Amino acid sequence: MNDSIKRKNVNQLIAMVVEQLLKRKSVNTAALHIRHQKRRIKMTRQDVREAFLRGKEDYDFMLIVCDTFDYEDYPVFCMESEYSERFNHYDGKNMQKIMESYNLKMDMEAQLGRSRCMQKPIGLYK
Repeated sequence: MNDSIKRKNVNQLIAMVVEQLLKRKSVNTAALHIRHQKRRIKMTRQDVREAFLRGKEDYDFMLIVCDTFDYEDYPVFCMESEYSERFNHYDGKNMQKIMESYNLKMDMEAQLGRSRCMQKPIGLYK
């Protein structure tokens, strides 16, 4: 069973347990809700670095997208000419959100040094 399926099964189990606990009157529901929402599979800086190097030869930009259903981040690569289309396709659609944007033609370490990188094509800053 792959990790994505395992995570979804764990999330379903958590939701089922929370539902059963909420039926009891003495449960602190706020604490349960916060604890359940904090589960997030975030890409580490090393993961971003590896994806950056993988896409550097063939693409101009890399978007880090968060799937807000299971809070898992993943990279999406694109050329400069299709950046706006890709950005609009993933941002706020189908439970997805753009977390970061990297220019693969610029210095990698300078971009990774930022807390959140949002390096868009020059033409989009007008």
